[in-house]
Amino acid sequence: MVAPAPPPPSNTLSLVPGTSSSFTVDLTDRYGYPLSRYKLQGAIAQVLVRLDPNVDSDTLVFTSADPTHVTIDVFRSTVTVNFLVADTNTLTIGTLYFWQLQLTLADGEVLLPVNWTPVDVNAGGSAAPAPPVFPSTVAVNQDYPLHGSLLYQTPGGCGIDNAQVRVYLLSDYQAGNLSSPVGTTTTTRGGAWTAPVLVPTGFTYVAYYCKPYEYGPDVSTPFFA
Repeated sequence: MVAPAPPPPSNTLSLVPGTSSSFTVDLTDRYGYPLSRYKLQGAIAQVLVRLDPNVDSDTLVFTSADPTHVTIDVFRSTVTVNFLVADTNTLTIGTLYFWQLQLTLADGEVLLPVNWTPVDVNAGGSAAPAPPVFPSTVAVNQDYPLHGSLLYQTPGGCGIDNAQVRVYLLSDYQAGNLSSPVGTTTTTRGGAWTAPVLVPTGFTYVAYYCKPYEYGPDVSTPFFA
């Protein structure tokens, strides 16, 4: 049995006043499994930005009722949050804010995929911390390392469409750390990947497949990139 996953990454945001930014958060249960589209249908996502999490005074409030700011992808089990120029212009450089993502399911259950995590407001450009050097990567899809080796198919050889694909470091998967995939995608009707996943070279990975309530979860043979 796979051990429960540790808490997800910090989800700290970095925003620059006068610019727009978009962030995507994976929606998983406490074991790291993606929430099914059946649970997400009819759900409402709310994003709050505050100076003090303990003071009921919001600087910014968005909900999925406004898709220009918040959208729920029930097939990918994600929430995408969009900060527009008008939003970031209300923030002060150098001031520490906090943000929360709350998800209310159709049955009334309330989840907190992100609970009061810092928001770094900076000037951007040369004033912002330099990003790390981008590592050498390999594009992994259904044909890596051999043609068709990572197709998602039934035992009878039929492709499984609209399944979720998550690529994990083998060490993370073996440790039960399912909240931090290297990359994600979905499958097409033939079981192929809709987009490749870029992975840093020099490591061993597995592909994790799941179509909630229909197929999986299934895991590929480990492969080295």
